[in-house]
Amino acid sequence: MHISQSLTELNRQLVESQFQLQTILKMSPVGIGLTLRDNVIVEFNDALLAVIGFERHEVVGRNSVELGFWADLTVRSHIFSRLAAGETIREVEVTIRRKEGLLRQALFSATMIQLGEEAYFVGSLRDISNKLARTGTG
Repeated sequence: MHISQSLTELNRQLVESQFQLQTILKMSPVGIGLTLRDNVIVEFNDALLAVIGFERHEVVGRNSVELGFWADLTVRSHIFSRLAAGETIREVEVTIRRKEGLLRQALFSATMIQLGEEAYFVGSLRDISNKLARTGTG
């Protein structure tokens, strides 16, 4: 009986931690995304969707190249080569293309994580276009 209670408690804790992580992802004002190692999009939070101008159903199961998200594919290739080599990327300035074609400057950070048998990239994107325009540097 003790093993059954322990498993029930572990399951409850797992569900609780998943809920907490989903809440953090949803509430974050920073755009956060999770992709498979082959860059297929698993999840983008609402903040990231707002930055890129897409709806969730338009991105999940696709990749950022398909979506035309990266204005410079050479920069994207360099970033993802570094990630695949195990590096963590911190606040690299990139140019992204929104759904309607508008170019925006953003800070991109990412790392690779292992969840079970699968490797994922988790990344964040912060649109800095308005800040650059206010300071006259963009």
